[in-house]
Amino acid sequence: MALTCVPCNRQFASDQALQQHTRDSPAHSAPVARRDCIRNFASAEAHPQQIRASPAHHKAVRPNQVSFDMRPSLHDEVTRFLADYGISFSFLASDNSRKCVREFDSPVIGSFVCTSSACGFRKWTSKQVAITIRMYKGQKYNVRVYYQRCEKCHSRRRPKLDVGVYADRVAYRLAKWSGVDVEDRRGSGRSERPHLIDLCEGCRNGHCWVKRARLQGLRVES
Repeated sequence: MALTCVPCNRQFASDQALQQHTRDSPAHSAPVARRDCIRNFASAEAHPQQIRASPAHHKAVRPNQVSFDMRPSLHDEVTRFLADYGISFSFLASDNSRKCVREFDSPVIGSFVCTSSACGFRKWTSKQVAITIRMYKGQKYNVRVYYQRCEKCHSRRRPKLDVGVYADRVAYRLAKWSGVDVEDRRGSGRSERPHLIDLCEGCRNGHCWVKRARLQGLRVES
């Protein structure tokens, strides 16, 4: 005698088959509720997938929590330097470290302003602003530019870069990776103050040439 599942309008040859269907079918699973979204899900597996994908379950990043950015607006300047090496690249806007085929940490020059009134709009310059140059397949690249912290209030501040130094450094690295015969370069000049690792977001993220050089016992021109 056939057994029928009324909600599904399906028949089964045995009671064992009907019980297995009841256990396994999403139609018989209790909905999983997510209070934040006020949504129901047919299975427990769908719930964690929604948590991973939905922006509602990710905390918004405050401006002062950002530790780096990218500068696609400087690509035209990089392109001019690349032309001297006879090569061309396009800027990849997607910030993806896993898909890059080469990456290199390098220092550039930049200036900072702390806009906090408590610091009196403190200003400083650095010849060791950390950047990470990354190359991707298809003649593409991008660059992370790391922030530094104010020595007084420890808030993160975005650097205003020396565009010429930035473009030259990026183009040089891309040319070297592309097999262009280039001269070896070391150091970026000497500044009046030492590089403060605790205030460098590149150091904090493990992407600062200065910190790596010091750990290797190399002489660093700060």
